[in-house]
Amino acid sequence: MEHLNKYLAVSPEVRSALDAGKPVVALESTIISHGMPYPKNVETALRVEEIIREHGAVPATIAIIKGKLTVGCTKEEIEYLGKRGLDVPKASRRDLPVLLAQGQDGATTVTTTMIGAALAGVKVVMRGADGNVITGTVIAGVGPDGTTHCWSNGTDNASCAFDGDTITFYDPFEASTKSWVGLRLDQAYELTEVRICNRSGQESRIIGAAIQGSNDNGATWHNVVWIDPSIYGHSALLMN
Repeated sequence: MEHLNKYLAVSPEVRSALDAGKPVVALESTIISHGMPYPKNVETALRVEEIIREHGAVPATIAIIKGKLTVGCTKEEIEYLGKRGLDVPKASRRDLPVLLAQGQDGATTVTTTMIGAALAGVKVVMRGADGNVITGTVIAGVGPDGTTHCWSNGTDNASCAFDGDTITFYDPFEASTKSWVGLRLDQAYELTEVRICNRSGQESRIIGAAIQGSNDNGATWHNVVWIDPSIYGHSALLMN
């Protein structure tokens, strides 16, 4: 992604905080232009930044402003995005080259926010949420003992993989058993993004893991996200 550096614009405040080792939180901008009407969108975005400052960190709202992947939008730039609203294109990975090359604006999705954060050296990304919940039946591969139990404590806790709680976790059998856990959906969904959270303190265990999806009741499977060992610490999004 180094070739994108010439299109990167990091605000003085964010750059100063990064150089000083202060915590910086990256924020997406799609929620501003596409998530709420004006002026509620601007008020919310500025209030989120204010809350982050109250907790001792520096906010870095990310957006494409006139062909620059801007990390740390000013109040005026947030106002600009909010007023333009849906006229600002939603910018995912596939849109990024065109918007940058043509000098356009763009409201960054989680994917492009992560790209901008990574280029600037920001390690924490916060996203907006629309409240949609995907439901289904939890399924899991059977281990050597003929059960889906977690190997460490004998508890059948595969549902922890999908409970949305970053404190709980599913710890499957050894990798050699090709353990897996899944969610059989109760209806059709169109996925626009997938998030995965490592178990704290055991990040290396997820290297090489894949999230797969099937559109034909399991006859064929396709990788959605794969944790590439060559870029450990960042997920390689194969589909967005």
